[in-house]
Amino acid sequence: MYVRDVESALRAAGQNPYWRQSDAELVLSLWSDSGQPMAAFARHFGLSVRRLYRWRRRLRDRQLPTLYPVELVSAPAAGWSSDAADGEVEVVLRGGRRVVVRSGFDEALLAQVAQVVESWAC
Repeated sequence: MYVRDVESALRAAGQNPYWRQSDAELVLSLWSDSGQPMAAFARHFGLSVRRLYRWRRRLRDRQLPTLYPVELVSAPAAGWSSDAADGEVEVVLRGGRRVVVRSGFDEALLAQVAQVVESWAC
């Protein structure tokens, strides 16, 4: 991106009353790369310092999904469906805790159960 393009994009962002997440990420990235204090950067481009702080906090505090390691113990047969023999799946959580679910389980409930079980101290 050329300097003139960056400056015009920043000035346009300052005039826009609504930012999308992508707008805020771009502006904060450019601020970070500038090496300037946030207030000086904002003043130079006509941006609101409060808006920059608010978006920085919002982007920093957003909750990213928690990923858990999964180990496939045995794969079902090629024609497997939820109506097969047991229709059970065993989920092994960290620390060796196991949760067995049957076909037709409620995904939201399983997520809640896993979250609660993972929060228990060993």
